[in-house]
Amino acid sequence: MEEVLAALQKLKGELQATCQDYVNLPGQVHTLTIQSTAQATPLPWDHVPPTPVQVQVSAEPPLPLSAPERYHGDPQRYNQLIMQCQLHFITKPNIFRSAQSRTAFVISYLGGDAASWPTPLVTKDDAILYSWDTFLEEFGKIFNRKAATLIKDRELLALRQGGKDLVTYVTTSID
Repeated sequence: MEEVLAALQKLKGELQATCQDYVNLPGQVHTLTIQSTAQATPLPWDHVPPTPVQVQVSAEPPLPLSAPERYHGDPQRYNQLIMQCQLHFITKPNIFRSAQSRTAFVISYLGGDAASWPTPLVTKDDAILYSWDTFLEEFGKIFNRKAATLIKDRELLALRQGGKDLVTYVTTSID
């Protein structure tokens, strides 16, 4: 029993010391704070004034452009389509930065028979989609035929030999 009393007496002393440390803790923290502040070297960002935020405001409002008309392959409207698309490219350079965005824009306005032309290019992710100049050249080969050429084509197709149109006459007369 004496051993138990001795152990309790020891624990009581340790508890009193811990309580005293707890009571003295705020004073010790305060003393350490003052000492560390006096000895601390200022950090580079402690005395640098904040950088003001700069906001760029565009002086011009965006130019309202109408969307290009849907293009169905009429060669006489080819230049109109390209011109309308070029206006969008010029006035919205942040949107049309890449050749791919330009080719996609043109393709999105194709309809009817004209819309079938780029289908294999898009399906195969053809390199032509990544070069505006190449795309424009190939697109023009198909759809930018001169009006005079169109008139001659129509005249040839309208020719008749006997009661047959030119294509029928040529294909059946070769024997």
